[in-house]
Amino acid sequence: MAAARVPEPLAETPASVVVLGSRALELTPALTVDDVLRQVPGFTLFRRSGSRTANPTTQGASLRGLGGSGASRALVLDDGVPLNDPFGGWIYWSRVPRASLERVEVLRGGASELYGSGALSGVIHIARKRPERTRVDLDASYGSQSTPDASMAAALRRGNWG
Repeated sequence: MAAARVPEPLAETPASVVVLGSRALELTPALTVDDVLRQVPGFTLFRRSGSRTANPTTQGASLRGLGGSGASRALVLDDGVPLNDPFGGWIYWSRVPRASLERVEVLRGGASELYGSGALSGVIHIARKRPERTRVDLDASYGSQSTPDASMAAALRRGNWG
C-alpha cells in the first residue's frame, strides 16, 4: 500500500489487503473500475447501479458494509491522489480509464491512523501503469443495446523521460 512507501510482503501487513493484479484486471469482463471492485469481498457502492448509469453524486464507496448510503466511508487514491470529492465524498469512477490500470490494492478495515478521516472503512489504491516503454493500450467494446465503451492509455518514453 502507499502508506508504507516501500513494498511490503502481504503476509506482514496488519490489515486485510486484496490486490487485483494486471492479469486479473485484463481478464475481468467489467467495463468500469467500480464494477471491477465488486469482486472484492465487502466492497459496496452507495447505490446498486454502477457508474455507467448513475449520477456521479451517488457514486461513493464503502468497505466491510459500513454506511452504504451517505458520505463515502472509503478513501480512493489514484496513484496517491484522492479521487473522493472534497464536498460530498463521491467518486468520479469515469476519470480512471481501465486501460491505464496496473493493479488495484484494497485495504479493508479502518485505516484512519494512516490516511486520515476519509478512510473509516478502508482504502482503495489504484496504481497506474508506468511509462517503461512507448506504447498505446486500447480497450473497446460494443453492446447489443447500442452501448459502446472505450478506454485508452498512452505512454511515451524518450531516454530517462516518460
